[in-house]
This record gives sequence, C-alpha cells and structure tokens, in this order.
Amino acid sequence: TQGLTFYDGYLYETTGKYGQSKIMKIDPLSGRVLQTRHLGFNIFGEGSTILNDKIYVLSWREGICLVFDIHSFNEVARFSYNTEGWGLSSDGEKLFMSDGGHKIRVINPSNFQVLQEIEIFKDGIPFDNINELEFIGGMLWANRWTEDKVYVINLHSGELEREIDLSILRTKLKNNPRAEVLNGIAYNSENGHFYFTGKNWSSIFELVFN
Repeated sequence: TQGLTFYDGYLYETTGKYGQSKIMKIDPLSGRVLQTRHLGFNIFGEGSTILNDKIYVLSWREGICLVFDIHSFNEVARFSYNTEGWGLSSDGEKLFMSDGGHKIRVINPSNFQVLQEIEIFKDGIPFDNINELEFIGGMLWANRWTEDKVYVINLHSGELEREIDLSILRTKLKNNPRAEVLNGIAYNSENGHFYFTGKNWSSIFELVFN
C-alpha cells in the first residue's frame, strides 16, 4: 500500500513496485476488490487522493502524477514535478504532497504548480520521512517511513500536534511475515471511522478513537 482514501462509500488504494503498481476500488464491508487499473511497467505507484471525482496518483521517481476518472478509471491527465513522489492528500480545493523530506508542498490541482511550501518541525527540529497523508478536520495526518506511528500536523505552524502509536496493529496481523511499515490512512467523515494499513499488510484495520 502506498495510498489509501475513503470516498463516497468506498476505499481507493494505490500500490507500488514496478510492474505491480495499480489503483483499486475496494468494498470496505467485505474487502472485495471491485475495480482495478494497472499503472504500467515503468511506473512505481505512490500516494494518491481524490478530488472532484478524479484520482490523483503520484509516481515515486518518475516525476509524473497520473489523473484518472473515478468511474471509468480511464486516464484523463498527467502532470510533471521535479521531486520524488511519496504522499498526497486534498482539502477539497488544493493538493498536499510529501516527497520524503520535511516539507509539504501545496499544489494547484488544475496544473500541479506549487503554491506554497510548508516546513514541518518537531520540537524545533526538521521532521523528515513524511509519507502517506490524509487531510482531516483542518489538520494533516501523516505516517512516517520506518515508524508504525501517525502524526497530526498543524499546517499553519508547521508543528506536530499529536503522535499516535499504532504498533499494536502489527500484533494483529496473522501469518504475515512480509509486513513492513505502517502506510495508509483513510477517514470516513460520515461516521468518524479511520482506516489504516501498511506495506504488504494482509489487512486494513477500521478504528475509532476516543
């Protein structure tokens, strides 16, 4: 898993690795994959988000953002950028992108031009390896590569507001020796439920926070 989004009753997941990268529409009740689109042999899929019925999918090192129609999964546009692609999210108007460093780029979705760069800090120290993203309640939720934690980022101050340890989820993975780091955050605003998964995880977990 590289990207995870809840939209209009369904989960949309993007996966990585050359020759295996794809986007999938998933029924969150059964876990059944309803629709799939492969990204091609030369694209390493990364983070993704949905805006105005379009799925935006980053590539890792290819410098390409692919855009697909959410209904047909047909490609409708592609944009270029000059950094690595890691995580992607949206506030309903703009896109937010991570590249593994300590900056979040604010992106115009119509042309993928950078509108702003926000530096992220933890206790005054640059906070890097920011990966998968989800915009929730005015805050940017992110996981950090190599950690089974989620961080809540205040985009106005650039500081971390919360740190949530989700390592307990790894203990609930059964017969899953290839499981790597936590990677994948989605949120259902209708019921307040969160979805989390990871790289090569065999399960997606649905959580409610007190």
